[in-house]
Amino acid sequence: MSSIKKLPIYLAFNGLQLAVGLLSIPLITHLLSPSEYGKVGLFMSAAAIFIPLVSLSIETYFPVALAKDKDFDKIKNTMYISVLILFFISLLLLSTLVAFDVVGVIFILLPFFALLRCLRAGEQSILVYKGNASLFGATNVALTFGAFLFSAIMLLYIANDAVSRVLGMVTAELLVFSFFIFKFKFRLVLKDFDLRILKGIVIFYIPLFLSIIPAWFVNEYGRVFLSKYSTLHEVGLLTLSLQLATVQLLLSASVSNAFLKQVYDRVEQAFKYKLNATVISVQATLTLSGYFCINLISDIIISTEYSNVLDTLHIFFLGVFFQSIAVIPVHYASYHGKTHWRLISLTLAAVVNALGLFFLFDNEDPIQAIANLYMFSMMIYAVTMYVFLFISKSSYAKTLPVH
Repeated sequence: MSSIKKLPIYLAFNGLQLAVGLLSIPLITHLLSPSEYGKVGLFMSAAAIFIPLVSLSIETYFPVALAKDKDFDKIKNTMYISVLILFFISLLLLSTLVAFDVVGVIFILLPFFALLRCLRAGEQSILVYKGNASLFGATNVALTFGAFLFSAIMLLYIANDAVSRVLGMVTAELLVFSFFIFKFKFRLVLKDFDLRILKGIVIFYIPLFLSIIPAWFVNEYGRVFLSKYSTLHEVGLLTLSLQLATVQLLLSASVSNAFLKQVYDRVEQAFKYKLNATVISVQATLTLSGYFCINLISDIIISTEYSNVLDTLHIFFLGVFFQSIAVIPVHYASYHGKTHWRLISLTLAAVVNALGLFFLFDNEDPIQAIANLYMFSMMIYAVTMYVFLFISKSSYAKTLPVH
């Protein structure tokens, strides 16, 4: 099935996932005060850097390994065993930090959340490469609905606090990953662990992990920064603004998934103007559609307590658009192991973001300032990724045979 034909399937399921996520917001925000929502936001900020640390970029490496016809079963076992080792190390570390009151109790859930999310993402990346758009979409919808359902149950019957919300998300991740285990009957084979394979994984992973640090700074540090200069109430408002904007990434991910196999199978397609123009046009259409839909139903999904988030939503959506248009350069870089492209691009974006936060920050309207910096940083990231792609085009052309 071609990329264009698969795109409506991804969009349909991701649209359904988006709808479930949006419809869950009124209940979740009703049960959680902005302060507790702020705690969830800080947990997710920690998860944004912690998950890549223990995941070894599993969801990016698996499609590359499949595309290059490597011994995938051995790679999968080596990856999963390594991730489990990292999980137990991180669990021990965080248990110690919680025991000595260095971090809150909620963070004891972080290793479990990270492990389940990265293993689930690894299984889904296999579905994306094999073109199983329907099962990929269905498991994503189930995950979002499960997170909402279990969070609601725990918030209603256990405690209406941040820990219950996170427990709901962990439970949903566990159920979806369990489905993959039973569906594909995967068994961990210890003897398949291969240090040479692990070395290749680590070489691929290191630039990607390092790029997570500036990515985290651009995407997440605004909340941490705001928590130092304002209240958890403001952090809660910022968290919801980012959540509403980044749900657009679900639709943007449809484009990424739909075109992944096309780029991996014929990597020279990444240089085609028509392909890049198509991707950017589709992303622009999806971003505008998402923004207007959110505004259209804002009275339904956003309670009065959170109404101020609409003031900066358009800026966050623009930032998400810039982030999403770098799909083709990202796929090309991953295939060729040029993962340092993302590291450099995101580092430039993070430097601009940091300079803005520390020297140009507006205390009178902090959320507006953070939104502007997020948007501008993502624009720099996208432009830099395309600069790398265009530079690489001339080098790639030199490697082609002369007829």
